Amino acid sequence: MTPGGTTGVQLEGARYAASRAARAAVVGAGCGGLLAWTLLGTARCEAAQRAHGVDSFACLGGALLSTYVLPVLAFPVGWLLLRLLGVRPAWGVALLGVPFFRAASFLAWPLAGHRGVFPLTGAAAVIVGMAGGYAASALLVAPLLRVRYRVAAGAVVLGTAALAFSTFG
Repeated sequence: MTPGGTTGVQLEGARYAASRAARAAVVGAGCGGLLAWTLLGTARCEAAQRAHGVDSFACLGGALLSTYVLPVLAFPVGWLLLRLLGVRPAWGVALLGVPFFRAASFLAWPLAGHRGVFPLTGAAAVIVGMAGGYAASALLVAPLLRVRYRVAAGAVVLGTAALAFSTFG
């Protein structure tokens, strides 16, 4: 036992959990970057249509992609990337990361506003939010981690899931 009352196993578990969370954050940032890129493209398309006075469904593909297709693909692609980076259990982190993807996709649309402009700060918020979501998911399912850290990570995951699935349907 160390002076703080922790054992070597607990310290090793904390180091491993921090490493897992960092690797999961990289995957989350990558997924968030893809989502932000899609949202930026959709906002540019809408702005170009407004500038030319065109009213059509040309931008519908980007909206459907960011709202429905990418959140569905977030689980298998996230699982594969997490598995390749050595985050175990990858399926648990990927499954818990899906609510963050869904919440980020719905919460990012108000940042676009009614003018079809999605600022880079909104893109950065999506990327950072997704990275934090995947890191919290990795901490929640990490083995050998103290209960208080799991509770904090679980509160972040459950709060986001509740926001994503109840408020934005």
